[in-house]
Amino acid sequence: MGAAASWDDRLRARLPRVLAASAAMGAVLLAVAALLAGPLATPGLRYAALAALVGAGIVSYAGFGIALGAFNPAELRRVLRRGG
Repeated sequence: MGAAASWDDRLRARLPRVLAASAAMGAVLLAVAALLAGPLATPGLRYAALAALVGAGIVSYAGFGIALGAFNPAELRRVLRRGG
């Protein structure tokens, strides 16, 4: 993949913050999964609980990523607009 797959200075600078945001999201997901343990095991509620867990992950990673400087809101909007 050549230059497209190489690490640039921006990635090197942001990687610790990306990893910190990921770790914080993981902690949030562990807590939310513990809170939703019952609904996640209940046949009538499991899909709604799973959707809530996924939503918590998305929101927490975006929030921690912005707060820690892993990315800025303009970059996030740009990526969401073009679909990846």
